[in-house]
Amino acid sequence: VIVTGCGSTHYLSMIGARLLRMSGINAQAYPGSELWLYPESIYLPDTKYLLIAVSRSGTTSETLRAVNVFKQANDGKVITVTCDSTSPLAESADVVFAIDAAQEESVAQTRSFSSMAVVLQQMAGALGGHDLSASDALPQICQSLFDAHADLAQSLGENEAIKKFFFLGSGALYGLASEAMLKMKEMSLSYSEVFHVLEFRHGPMSMVAQDS
Repeated sequence: VIVTGCGSTHYLSMIGARLLRMSGINAQAYPGSELWLYPESIYLPDTKYLLIAVSRSGTTSETLRAVNVFKQANDGKVITVTCDSTSPLAESADVVFAIDAAQEESVAQTRSFSSMAVVLQQMAGALGGHDLSASDALPQICQSLFDAHADLAQSLGENEAIKKFFFLGSGALYGLASEAMLKMKEMSLSYSEVFHVLEFRHGPMSMVAQDS
């Protein structure tokens, strides 16, 4: 399985691929541009693939081109996760998971990212044979996290002495940390970087100071 997207949805593809691997499925994530421009470095000969393409709008040019290249080079199926069921990406897919209610007007993805992340999580859980009924409690769990940590998030956001932000995550959480980094960078124009948790020890931690 190849999972692809661009920007925020590439980080979603990283989460989805890791969750699929945890469910026993051979999956890897690549940016849409890599699948479009360098397919020969990704697709192995005599190997059948399933492509999962993730896009909020369903109109992302690199992702659409990646799907076209995939169809030309492979006879595998395409699954789309999107927030627009009428988009070109949805129309080109064999199977569509569309969350139209998660569409948003903002440049930065917020609820769309969360909604598509849940779809990928459920997909990985179903393919791995897991009981999905435990997910019924997800709204209440999310609300409890908001209630417990909203004050801390607000205090950090209002602290103008903080100039540099580092987001750390490992395993399936690395994609989530990457998205948090991107949100901080594109919404506040702050210095923001992401690292695997223990990789932060090997050089990047030298950047940490009172303004971090």
